[in-house]
Amino acid sequence: MNNKRIFLYVGVVIVLLTAAFALLMQGSGHNWRETYADNLEDKKKDPYGVFVLRNLLKDYFPNEDFVVLKDSVHLQLDTAASGNYVFLGGGMYLDSLGSNALLDFVDRGNTALVLTRSIDYELSSLFFDQTCDTNYYWYDYYHSQNDTLVEVNFIHPNLRRDRAYRFQHLKKKSKVEERDWYYFNEDYFCEEAVYPITPLGTYNEVQTNFIRIPYGDGFFYLHSMPSLFTNIHLLEEEGLSYTEKVCSHLKEGTIYWDVKSKIPTRIAEQMNYNYNRGLSTEHPLKYILSQAPLAWAWYILLTMGLLYLVFRAKRRQRMIPVTEKNENTSLAFISTIGRMYFLQNNHRHLLLQKMQLFLGEVRDRYKINTQELDEPFVQKLATRSKVDVRIINKIILMHQNVQKSTTGASDNTLIEFHQEMERFWEQSR
Repeated sequence: MNNKRIFLYVGVVIVLLTAAFALLMQGSGHNWRETYADNLEDKKKDPYGVFVLRNLLKDYFPNEDFVVLKDSVHLQLDTAASGNYVFLGGGMYLDSLGSNALLDFVDRGNTALVLTRSIDYELSSLFFDQTCDTNYYWYDYYHSQNDTLVEVNFIHPNLRRDRAYRFQHLKKKSKVEERDWYYFNEDYFCEEAVYPITPLGTYNEVQTNFIRIPYGDGFFYLHSMPSLFTNIHLLEEEGLSYTEKVCSHLKEGTIYWDVKSKIPTRIAEQMNYNYNRGLSTEHPLKYILSQAPLAWAWYILLTMGLLYLVFRAKRRQRMIPVTEKNENTSLAFISTIGRMYFLQNNHRHLLLQKMQLFLGEVRDRYKINTQELDEPFVQKLATRSKVDVRIINKIILMHQNVQKSTTGASDNTLIEFHQEMERFWEQSR
């Protein structure tokens, strides 16, 4: 295998391991990004998920149904009974069929509560049509200001509170972080608009963050700060009270909870300006990028293709001649020395050499110090090799006798010593 293929395979393995690690990390600990995950089946509740709001709305009208729109929005809304459509997410995406179905649903006298920083292109271009201000294409995104804290309130005297509601953007429990707070610019409101916009809520007493737009016999309610309705804020009295007043604009009836139309967070974060531009028109990758497994497969495929081009485009190296593998001649040398000792009838040296080889193998295989061949050594070797203690003792005893002897060793002693070693290695396997 040449070096190019090795580098390519290593690159592919690294990409796959990185993707697997990222997927695994999604399931560990709390995710402090604004995922707006609905956790329909997952028991984990992230700080900026919507588990709490979904359960509040589920029991908001005790005698009415709560329907989750998670497949085809337009097919479900086309046949929907009267009630309320609710969406909460960082960005909203509906195809043309979904937008028309939602408009027809509201036109029939129903209510749509949309809590997001950027609504679908079809809806935004309909409601914010440059009639009031031709200098901005602001229907693509809402305006924003950067701060760590936001103060919000209502305009209607029955909802307004003397002290404004205060919310901070938290990152990892007590850590406060700056973020963009979105609002509806004053240019949105003018008498000439086809669909007159009514301000319902304020941001820092100056800007508007909650509006109502009439459409047919029903109303759209748009809120530009979806993070205020996530788990971390609804667990506090401040957030719960504010959410209840926003939801008081719903009329009694079935609630249709839309989890299908959310723009995936990882895609929305790649859009430099907003959560809508880039997905405002239909394209072939719309469905692939909206599904996490398919999106990962697409990114991995692109990365593999890029790696192939990088390594394939490198200058081809001339063929390197194959060199013969180095042979290990140690065993041949030992065999030659052994035959020499045997032919010279020097059994003593041959036995001592076999013992040295035996002890070297014991050190390598069992990691035992062979300096002292005493009782602890015998017990340790017997335990690790699973060989009878008597065989080990006999090998050591024969070696010590020959080592002390000055007359050499007989043929029978050498044969018996060899047989004991064979028995040791057979039992140690």
